[in-house]
This record gives sequence, C-alpha cells and structure tokens, in this order.
Amino acid sequence: MLLSLPSELLLSILRHLSLPDLATCILTCKAFKAVIDDCESTVYRQAAAHPSLRLIPHDEVLFSELVPLGLVSSRFLGKAKTWKQLCRRACDVRQSWLGKGPSRTKSLHNNYHNVHRIKVDEERGFFITTHGSQAIVPFGVFNPNSGGLVVADITDGTPIWIMYSPRIRSHAHCEYAEGFLVFDRYNGMKEIWRLVSDDLNLRAPEPCEVVPQSQPDERQLSQEHIISAPGSRFKFVPHALIRPVDDIQTNAYRLSYPTLLSAGGGCLFMWDVRTGKLVERMNDIESQSPASLGTQHLNHPDGDNVLDGIRYVDVNDKYAFVCGRRSIKAFRRHTHPDPSPTATQSGSSDGSPTACCVMALFQSDLKREGKWAYEAQYVEEYELSLGILLPASPESEASTVDWLEDSHDEIPNKGDNRCVAESDEEEREENPGDKQIYLAPGRWRHPEKVVVRHILAFTSLPVTPRPKVEYGFDQPCVAMHVSPCGEHLAILGPQGRLLIIPYFERVIDRHVEDITDIMIDIQLNLSYSNSESIYLAYEHGRIAVVTSWGLYIIHPSFPAPDDFYTYPDIHVQRVATLNNTNILREVSCLQLTATAIWLNWHVELNPDGSVSSDYPSQIQSEESYERGTEVFGEIPRSLTVVSVDFGLGS
Repeated sequence: MLLSLPSELLLSILRHLSLPDLATCILTCKAFKAVIDDCESTVYRQAAAHPSLRLIPHDEVLFSELVPLGLVSSRFLGKAKTWKQLCRRACDVRQSWLGKGPSRTKSLHNNYHNVHRIKVDEERGFFITTHGSQAIVPFGVFNPNSGGLVVADITDGTPIWIMYSPRIRSHAHCEYAEGFLVFDRYNGMKEIWRLVSDDLNLRAPEPCEVVPQSQPDERQLSQEHIISAPGSRFKFVPHALIRPVDDIQTNAYRLSYPTLLSAGGGCLFMWDVRTGKLVERMNDIESQSPASLGTQHLNHPDGDNVLDGIRYVDVNDKYAFVCGRRSIKAFRRHTHPDPSPTATQSGSSDGSPTACCVMALFQSDLKREGKWAYEAQYVEEYELSLGILLPASPESEASTVDWLEDSHDEIPNKGDNRCVAESDEEEREENPGDKQIYLAPGRWRHPEKVVVRHILAFTSLPVTPRPKVEYGFDQPCVAMHVSPCGEHLAILGPQGRLLIIPYFERVIDRHVEDITDIMIDIQLNLSYSNSESIYLAYEHGRIAVVTSWGLYIIHPSFPAPDDFYTYPDIHVQRVATLNNTNILREVSCLQLTATAIWLNWHVELNPDGSVSSDYPSQIQSEESYERGTEVFGEIPRSLTVVSVDFGLGS
C-alpha cells in the first residue's frame, strides 16, 4: 500500500525513520530497497537530520555546506563524500565511543608544558591552552616567570598564535565559543578577543559595536608579547574588556555563546560577548530560603539553603546555574520570565532584580539514593585481549587472563569477577572496591582501541522514601553541567558519584514531587574511602568524568519525560591507558568534542625538557612521575595535551 503512494509522499514518510528503521525496510522489501536506492541522497540527508543522529538542523542543508557552516568538522567528515557515507561515518564514530570500534590516545603540544586549561574548536581546526609558570613560550623560548596562552593546530599541535607573559597571568582560566576567547586578569577584569581570518573557508564572527564601558584598554590593545606563526590563516584581535560591576570581584565564569556568566559577591552578571553589554544582573543568590523558592515540597532542613561558596557556574538561554559547596541552584533568566499568571519579580535596593531561584538541590537531597542507582563494576571479559596483564594492584604479580571468544553473549552476575586471577578472589571479597579491575600503567596492549566497557549493576531498592547513601555528599559537590540541549543536569559529587537529572524542568513545573524519583545515580568508584572526583564535562550527548580511578565516558539515553517506569539506557566506558592515580589527580581540564576527549596529562621528558621519543604518550610510570614532582613542584611542568580520539584510526 505504501509503495503505491507518490514518491514525494513516500519520502516524507521515510523522513521519520531512523537509520536502523531504514535498514529494516531495505532488508524486508526489495521494492523499498529500490525506492531508497533511487532516492539515496534525499533519504540519507533526511536520516542525518533525524533526532537519532542530529547531524544537521534540518534536511534542506546541502552536503557542500556541512563544513563551511560548522555543522560537522573535517575530522568527523573523514572521507565521506555522500549523505549515505556520512551516516555510515556517524555510526562508526558512535561505535568507537561505545568501545566497539577504533580509538587511540595521542600526545600533542609537547613543547608547551604545564597546561592548565584547554578549549577546542574542532570545526575550525584548533585548540587553545593556558599555562602555568615555567611554561615554554614562544616557539621554543623558555620563560621562567609566568605562563601563556597558545592556539595550536588540532592535527599535530603546531603553534599558530601565542600570547605570553606579562600579557596573561599564570594559570589563567579561559572560555571560548564561536570565535570569542575570554580569559581573566589578576584584578578580576576579563579580556574578550575575537577571531579574524582572511580565509573565506574559515568562519569568523562578524565585528560588532562594543558598548563604551567595555572598550579595550591600552594594555589589551598593545601587540607586545604576541606572536603569530608565519603564514597562519587566522589570529585573535582585542574585542572588549569586561570590568567589575560596583567593584564586585567575581571568582567563577562560564561562556555559553553569546552569554558570559560571571558570579561573585552574591550576584550573577551576564554579558553579551559580542557587544560587551551587561544584559542581566541577579542579586541575592545566596540568601533566598527554600520557602521563597517554591520548593517547600522538598522539606529541606533549616539552614541548608546556602551555597557556601561557588564551585561552578553554567548558563543557557533560560537559566543560570550555580554549584555551591552545599547546594545547587537554578535561576530563571529575566529574558524567560515565569509564564504563570501569579508570578512576581522583586527588586533589590539598587534597582536590579532579585534572583528568581526556581530549583534548589541541597545536601539533604543529594545524600539520598536516586531511583535509578547503578554501580560500575568490572570490565566485560570479552573486552580483554589474549595475554593482557591485569595485576590486582600496582605491587602484585601480573597474571594472564584468558580470552573466551564467545563470552560476549553471557553477562556475569553481580559480584562474579571472572576477569581476576583465582588467587586474588578472597582478597577482593574482603575489599569490594577491587571488583573494578585495576589496569596497571603500561599493561594495556590492544592495537586498535584504548576504551573498555564496564558492567553496570542495578542497585536500587524499591522503597519510598529513597534511602540515604553511605557515601557521597558529606563533602562538597565538585561540579555540575547542563546538557547542550538544555534539558538535563549532570552533577559530580565526591568519591566518584555521578547524578543525572533528566528533563529537570519537571521539578520546576512541579510534575515531580521528589527529585530522587527521576534521578539517575551512578557510582563510578567502588572503593569510596580512597577515591576522589576530579572533573566533569557534558557535550554531544555524552558525559566524561575524571576520578582518581580513571577517565570514564557515560552514554545516557532517557525515556520520554512522561515515562517514569522505563529504565534509562546507560553505558559506561573507561579509557584503559589513562589510569595512573597520581596523574589523574593533577588533571585540571577536560573537554569533549564530536571525535575526541581532551585533557592535560603528564608525559615523559628527556633531561633537556623535550618529550622522550620512545615514550608511549598514554602512560606514565609512577617512578618518573615522582621525579617530575620533585623537580617541578606540585604541578609538574610536563603536563601537556593528550587527546583520546574515536573513529580516527590507530
């Protein structure tokens, strides 16, 4: 019956099918296969716009526009030259992220050490780093006094544009989005620089008129201590200077284009980076009580409503988020006022609106177990290659693990750690934290991938109210992020505990009375007492977490907002080669792009400071790490950029 429809109508129907559905149609019916083959470009362009892929915003994009419009990067596109090849490429990259395809670690930026912050523009083909003292700048010249900022090519780390002391402070924080670079000075001012290029194939932001109060000063306009590589295709130019408002010093900031959010002094400030204009200010973010927030249903203890210092901030077009030591709060932006007819907006003494807090999560909430609670346990046995060495601890003798070729069809029961040598079983029964296999430095020798998959054990109990956990939020939260789509929250607590709140606006709209009824609770580290949470990132539908046990990749898939009973689909992977506990504790930045994870990592150096030619960039021995710490202090000079690449070959 469908095949009797006009081709235009049939193509309109096929628009709603995902790639697996299209594959089923092809295998089911020769006539369907003939139609799809005849209209291949249209069908797979529609598939690229399907919500399951979301490679393009709509199905009217031309293939030739993909890279110029920044919809995909050249790295992601690879050798694809048709829509069908692009869809296949997207599936291959996704499989690599899930540990079912090629992945690799790569050391970049080897001549510029003590990396502090990293920002990556995969579409434009470069990454940005800021550095601490004893960084190497510029182009091989050593500066012993301060740090610097380096823009380098994404393929090999070749420097393109450098700013060095005294233009930028040591260990400066930086933000970047859509061609705008932001970094801070010691006095709390924030410099905004704009990307410019003569290359018509490189997208650069259009120049905008900056408001008078945010014009750059003489220091920013000076070209001293700035170097561009000969023949470079772009550079950054001074654009604006954000000065403290009412002399309020801000200690946390985040750029979500075009909004730069900065927090301090009990206030939130939001600027438009294009014009330097202060577009929004919120006061009294610390002082509101739960009753004034409209969250009485959470039954918070008295005195539990303060932030107690700001650890992290995030922002999108509807909300500003603040992660404090004792609570996490979401504030509705004034550009999106409360739609309810009874909503009111109060103001402060200076005429600025008081912050409208619409959601607050306190330690008392976060100490309770989420409805969907999981533990990341041992590595799946079929992930382990023949002959891989897995000592139970760094000091123990290595043992060889047999690889059962057909074991991937069998999911071990909770507590069944068949991947551990029998001699270690009794010890691991006494120490449940050791159920998570310790992949010792230098032991992973898989030629094609560096990612292993973890078994997840479902640990929730069907009781109400949700029980308190025995670990987690006696210490402050580490970080939080809102998803790029603006619908979900990820919270990294202490001791490797990750909380995900899907469709968090259900709490704001009172569709959910108890937040733990929708909360996903993942314990990444099973040895709670000696584990630390280090860093959190959330991009491209994936969450990356660094703990003292490893670098984890979490792939969450959520049921519909009105579905409270279907289990969320969660996959957890770990990068097997980046597992040195001492080095993991030094990670100060983590970034996610479509094809890679980026972080700062400790590498082996020759006596002259160069990177050892025979050094496996993904692994660092404990002994050499200790030597580096003794020579360079608490933050080793040899922290450099390492990427974990997916679907790019070995």
